[in-house]
Amino acid sequence: MLALRRNARLYLLSALPSGLGLSVYFLFFNLYVLSLGESREFLGLLQALPSAFTLIMGIPAGMLGDRLGRRWALLIGGGVGPLALWAFLMSPSRPLMLVWTVVQGAANALYWVNIAPFLVQNSSEEERAFLFSADWSLMSLALFVGSLVAGGLPAFLAGRMDVGPESAGAYRTAMLVGMGLSLLAMLPLWLTREARGPGLRTTALPGLGDVFHLKAPVVKLFLPTLLIGFGAGLLIPYMNLFFKERFPIDDRALGTIFAPSELFTAVVSMAGPALALRLGKIRSVVFTEMASLGFLLIIGFVPVLPIATVAFWLRGALMNAGTPLLSAFVMEQTPEEKRGTVNSIVAMADQLGRMIGPAISGAVQARAGFAPLFLATSVLYALSAGLTYVFFRDAERAPMEAERDQGTIQL
Repeated sequence: MLALRRNARLYLLSALPSGLGLSVYFLFFNLYVLSLGESREFLGLLQALPSAFTLIMGIPAGMLGDRLGRRWALLIGGGVGPLALWAFLMSPSRPLMLVWTVVQGAANALYWVNIAPFLVQNSSEEERAFLFSADWSLMSLALFVGSLVAGGLPAFLAGRMDVGPESAGAYRTAMLVGMGLSLLAMLPLWLTREARGPGLRTTALPGLGDVFHLKAPVVKLFLPTLLIGFGAGLLIPYMNLFFKERFPIDDRALGTIFAPSELFTAVVSMAGPALALRLGKIRSVVFTEMASLGFLLIIGFVPVLPIATVAFWLRGALMNAGTPLLSAFVMEQTPEEKRGTVNSIVAMADQLGRMIGPAISGAVQARAGFAPLFLATSVLYALSAGLTYVFFRDAERAPMEAERDQGTIQL
């Protein structure tokens, strides 16, 4: 890791507090909203709105990153997002909650869309698979530590606030702690310096003509990502609710279940570069995604907590292990000046699925429970893996010419 460039090392340093903050958010957001007395349908709307606005902002966010530079895109998006969460937690009404959810979605779009281009810009081809996997692993380790500690945070805070451990006040205060950690993550990024690659600040902002010019390869990226996003949106945001409803556990036990999942993901992700050397990036992605499906079905249909817990750990590790490899593959095949735009289009596909999925999921949960959601997500993941293999199985055999190309993605 010390051999990486300074900007890359500082970014990885920011991943630690960022992951800690996210762990608190992921663990308690659903529980907080329901503790306010809100319905599953409204929760589904809140889960869908950030993805909807990320979908709308996806291409503009990538273009803005292409123009302003990745550093400023990360700082602005990463700073505004936690502040929007603070405003959401302080909002006394549904309309204000919806407004700040939209603002948070826009900020998240600017931040997350520009991470992959930033990492590519600050690494060599030889470093890239390691850097993307290290980023994923460090984030997972931070989520592991955060989930482990955060599980007891509402009860700890409740004892000092004279409220119930599963009350809205306890959850709100815990999430404010997570918000502070997310803001802390901006300090290492502030110390980075803008790395100007070819096209940055010297070319015109990409227009619609550029997007349409990329249509054919982007469709191949769009479809598998859309299916993954849809499947994930149906189920993954609600896993904390599933475990609390399926098994009689408290928040501390919930954190204990979620934390090792992130540790497993971190360990398996670090094996990604070695697997990619043996199988190639695309075959590694397909292999890990398909291997995760059996564990997903075990979680949904084996009513034994220890078995479901271990399956939850293994599913998350396998499903997420290929993500940094796929991101590195896409960025490697994309010209420097188009990376933000292309990454935006891919992110839009993911967010479109995650916008549709939660809204449907809330209604399905209220009427039929979680079983149909586990089945639907498994089918969608399998279809995505199959399309990824069909579309890109031969792509790594051709020499990479994207950096020399004048605007066409070589996929």
